[in-house]
Amino acid sequence: MKKTYLIFRTLFILLILTNCSNDDDIIEPDDPTIITEESLINLHDNNNKRWRITSYYSSYSDLKLDINFTNCMNDDIYTFSVNDRNSDTEFGNEVCYNNYPNEISSATYTYYPENQKLYLDFARGGYSGQISTFELRVTKCILLTEEKMIFTSGGEDNSGIGLVFEKVN
Repeated sequence: MKKTYLIFRTLFILLILTNCSNDDDIIEPDDPTIITEESLINLHDNNNKRWRITSYYSSYSDLKLDINFTNCMNDDIYTFSVNDRNSDTEFGNEVCYNNYPNEISSATYTYYPENQKLYLDFARGGYSGQISTFELRVTKCILLTEEKMIFTSGGEDNSGIGLVFEKVN
């Protein structure tokens, strides 16, 4: 009886040990806003990558599209580079600030590896001589793929603006 117990116990321990695998330690993130350092390549393709804003939401959580800003920005191209956190902006024909003959735009990204978050400081405005107007928004990346990236503001509920970028082919 004692031999049977020892054999059964040994088989049980072997069964437990053989069912363990290395992938047990891999934890999938529950937070879709986690951006790994490896996925940053989607932003700049390890060189330069061109993006276009296809949608500008005044409230992303409500999907409230601001058609005026969407229309004036969707012909602009933002180029992100691996060597520079600032994008270059090529303005299209549509203007966002009709009362100002000159427009300015800036998009600067910051990556925090300690919490795996990506932020974009986005500024847009117009100026004429000494008079200007602009808005600056700090937005958090909630999606970064090879073809699309989405940045939102407004805290955890994303109730602020939403910028949807799509890759320019």
